[in-house]
Parts: sequence; structure tokens; C-alpha cells
Amino acid sequence: MTRIFRHSAVCALAGFLVLAPLTGCLFEPRTPEAPSTVSVQYLPKTSPSNAWANLERSLINTHAFGWEDNIVPEGNDFIYLPDTNADEQFPGIFATWDRAKEVNFIGNLYDSGVSITAKLRNDEFIVPDPSGTVVVWEGVVYDLTVKTGDSSIRYRGRAIITFRLVANFWYIAKWEDQFGESNPDNEGQILPTMGVLRGTFGSK
Repeated sequence: MTRIFRHSAVCALAGFLVLAPLTGCLFEPRTPEAPSTVSVQYLPKTSPSNAWANLERSLINTHAFGWEDNIVPEGNDFIYLPDTNADEQFPGIFATWDRAKEVNFIGNLYDSGVSITAKLRNDEFIVPDPSGTVVVWEGVVYDLTVKTGDSSIRYRGRAIITFRLVANFWYIAKWEDQFGESNPDNEGQILPTMGVLRGTFGSK
């Protein structure tokens, strides 16, 4: 009985080996799926308005490249100055804030799995005409909500933004938060600026 069983097993194995080249490997590894990529249409950096709009698109799409590509390129100074409340809440964090830390902050924020709604310019703001190589927007109000799971935090601040023309393209060179703005849905509540957001994720 044992010999018959072994003989049958050998025949079955031989039959499998003959059929395998004809039918192809039965255990071929599945072709891995291409990693998902985010495609975002950014505006050409031919004006300060376009560069600022690109930051908004970066936030909405949590697409780090769009943020990094619209602040001054490497080799140029990027300056961030927090409002008083953010500076007091995160002492020492902003003393050495530069382009590398700004890029690190936005990467940490987006990698944390957040979703963001944003409007980086209030309707009442009058955009100054670009002239020369430096343009300053004084008192622009931005508004964004960062959602993580079931919780969300709204940031709304007034800022002074300095744009610089570098190699024929406009970039954000300096961001100065002045103070948090009131919540339109609750006038008695003063909302935090992006200084708090930067302090939270830039210190990681």
C-alpha cells in the first residue's frame, strides 16, 4: 500500500511539473500597484497673487511641494515672525526659524493625516500692484480649518506678507503674523494664528 501511495504521489508531481511550463506559474507574484500621487494645478509664479494662491492650493490638497516651491528658493532668506500669543506659547521655537524649518513644518503637518479647508485672502483685501522686486501685503486676513479625525481647529489671523522677485518669479520671502482674528461664527472668540500651527508641527 505504501509503495502504491508513493508511486501515485510521484506521478502527480511529475504531471504538475509538465503542466506548469504550459500554463505558466500558478504562484506568480502580483504586479505591485503604482503608488498614489496627487496632481495639483498650480499657477505660474508671475505675480505675488499667484504665489499666494498657490499656498492656498497646497493647503487644500495637503501637497507639500506647492508650499516649498512658492517660498523663496534655497539660498535665500525666508523669515517668519509669530504674533505675541504664538511666541509666548512656543518660547524659543521661532528664534531660528528659516526656510528649512518652514519646509519641515509643512511636511509634518501634511504627513499627520489632516484635511484642510483654506481661504488665504479676505475679500476686502486690496491687492497692491506689483512694482520693483519687493511687494508687501499689509493686513491680509487668512482663514483655515485643520481637521484630524473628528476634531478640527480653526486658525484665522492678520498678517504682513513680503514677496520677492527672484529670477523673474515671485515668492513669499517673509510672513509676519500680527494677531489672531475673531471667529466670524462667534465674535467673542479670538482664533489662533498659523504661528500656533507652526509651533505645534514645527517643533516635532
